[in-house]
Amino acid sequence: MIGRRSGRAVLLLVPLLAGCSIDEVRWKPPTPSSRAAVTAPSPSAAVAEVRRVRVAVPQRYDPPYVEFVDAEHGYALFANCGEPPPGDDCPARLLATDDGGRSWRGVRHPHPAAENHQLYAAPGVLTLWSEPHGWWTSTDGGTSFTHRLDGPPPQWVGAQSRFQLIEGSGQVGEWDGQRLRPLAAQPRVPGLNTVDAGDGLLVVAAGTKDGKPYAAVSFDRGRSWQQTPVPAPDGHVGVLRAVVVLTTLAT
Repeated sequence: MIGRRSGRAVLLLVPLLAGCSIDEVRWKPPTPSSRAAVTAPSPSAAVAEVRRVRVAVPQRYDPPYVEFVDAEHGYALFANCGEPPPGDDCPARLLATDDGGRSWRGVRHPHPAAENHQLYAAPGVLTLWSEPHGWWTSTDGGTSFTHRLDGPPPQWVGAQSRFQLIEGSGQVGEWDGQRLRPLAAQPRVPGLNTVDAGDGLLVVAAGTKDGKPYAAVSFDRGRSWQQTPVPAPDGHVGVLRAVVVLTTLAT
């Protein structure tokens, strides 16, 4: 029996809501017998684990930005103390975990005093934005950082995906190792705002306009595109995210 991987496009439709927050919990995976029928945790599904850990950060700080790159490795950035903008009296504090959040260690922030702080993380890359002083990027877990003033660093951009949206132009670009180059053929998607690709030939682009979802797919790595219908739920669609799911088919 030979396993063959194939790509399947999934479009996640999110209604336009106000005043929402995002929380992450760990759910027990469905059993093999029920996996095909389960598409999302039911309201009665059991939470596998909730972890609450105290860290050495003064109570005056607001809740942190938290980014995990996998189940074990993540970062937390404490960057606000109530009233913006943060300054010398509220320096950013950066923490890292290597055991899924059970314990956290301090990481030296390269520029803790700034008007605005952001945290971005991907496998092998940690990027910090300290406005207006620029970008700092680490590829060794925060031991050392490189500084860049103009735009997101290449290490961060390259870690996202081979195919991405190009800021400013709104075009779909392909990462060539140094920069995003616009594809010769662009998808005709109103309000294009999301792109995803598998490890094969499939690329999916999607967007919304006037509350309606649109999408296009490419089966030749973006050389040509085909419009694809998107079933619209009742109500106004505010966010549309394209996700390519890779499955293994037994042949």
